[in-house]
Amino acid sequence: MPRSKRKSSSVSPVHRHPSGAKKRAAPTPRAANPGTVWRRIKDNWRDMEKIGMNPDLGSEIARLYLFGVLTEAEASAGRLYAEICGRFHRHHGLTRASAASPAYERGYGREDEVERNIRQGTISAYERRAKAAKKAWSKLQRSIPDAQPAHDLLHRVCVLNEHAAERDHAALKLLLRKVSDAFGLGGRGR
Repeated sequence: MPRSKRKSSSVSPVHRHPSGAKKRAAPTPRAANPGTVWRRIKDNWRDMEKIGMNPDLGSEIARLYLFGVLTEAEASAGRLYAEICGRFHRHHGLTRASAASPAYERGYGREDEVERNIRQGTISAYERRAKAAKKAWSKLQRSIPDAQPAHDLLHRVCVLNEHAAERDHAALKLLLRKVSDAFGLGGRGR
């Protein structure tokens, strides 16, 4: 029995709709680049915090870590710097930073802490925490070079959560490494 010579199609019958039309191939999913991932985290961090995610993921320090600019120890030092600044500002009556990083907010705490401690009779515990905050602040200041641009850079990036220009990355890494070493936060990496 002779076979009929039929022209073969480039699409197998499995890849056709019941009508006979060709199915389009599904697009291959692309991996999101770090910038896209960070932007999604930054835009939705309040919702993410509600479901238990860490709000620090939306900070500038987290972005620099995600892009590979900072090591884990340097990123931890940046968060610690912001927390210590927040604690020092709260306990010593300094003005709260308006657009602050999540780590600073965690360190600063609530506005009514003094009144609450007086009311509860725990003012001595508050005074101990204030003394510890001043001690940590002094240790932090000793670990950073005594130059105003160094303090300004750390304050802008770690506390105010502002974007770090690429030209500042090397200086920021160096300063955060000094803080990391002073507080024993770990390896030197990268």
